[in-house]
Amino acid sequence: MEKKLQALAAYKTYRDKYYFNPDITRATLVRWGAIAERPYAEGFDILRVIGTFCPPN
Repeated sequence: MEKKLQALAAYKTYRDKYYFNPDITRATLVRWGAIAERPYAEGFDILRVIGTFCPPN
C-alpha cells in the first residue's frame, strides 16, 4: 500500500484533487480488503457491459 501511495504522489497534476488524498486511497484499499478478507485489496467495478444476452434453449 505504501508503494502505491508513493507512486500516486508522483502525479503532481493530481495533488490537489480530493480523490488523490492518501487517506481516501488507504480507506478504499482497506474497504476492498475487508470484502476480500485481506488487509488491503484493489477493487474493480464494471462500468458497462456490451453484448447480447440470450437465454439458453
